[in-house]
Amino acid sequence: MLKGAEFKLLNADGKPVKAAGNGKKLPAVWTTDQNGQFIAEGLAPGRYQFVETKAPDGYKLDETPIPFEIKKGQSKPVEITASNEKLKTPAVDNGTPDRNPGDPKTDNKGTPDRNSNGDPKGDALPKTGDTDNIMPIMIGILLILSGGVFSFFTRKKQRKA
Repeated sequence: MLKGAEFKLLNADGKPVKAAGNGKKLPAVWTTDQNGQFIAEGLAPGRYQFVETKAPDGYKLDETPIPFEIKKGQSKPVEITASNEKLKTPAVDNGTPDRNPGDPKTDNKGTPDRNSNGDPKGDALPKTGDTDNIMPIMIGILLILSGGVFSFFTRKKQRKA
């Protein structure tokens, strides 16, 4: 149920249906409301098809016809469901091509833009989840705990004596 999908109503031969069975003019484009629905009333008995002409924002257009039939004397409405595939998030494009890919970026004076380590800025990603510093931390925690346990037992022996 997506808002903003647009469909055209065609007959079985693929021609646009412009008027209902009672002669009432029908819209050329059917657009889904905030609930992702629309109602087509007054169609004469026959075979029809809806074809999507515009997908909701962020979804892929599916132009596969959705056939349905209205039978003579039918009192129950025909319910049709259409589904859209969500588009993959496109990469962000700032609109300016990179004139010298692979080279460090330069400032307005032509000098390379480098950080304090001499590495080009923006080319290195931050280290997240890095385990290089975990061993010294673990050794420190173990030394503190062993010192606490040692002092606990030495005090206990001093009290007994």
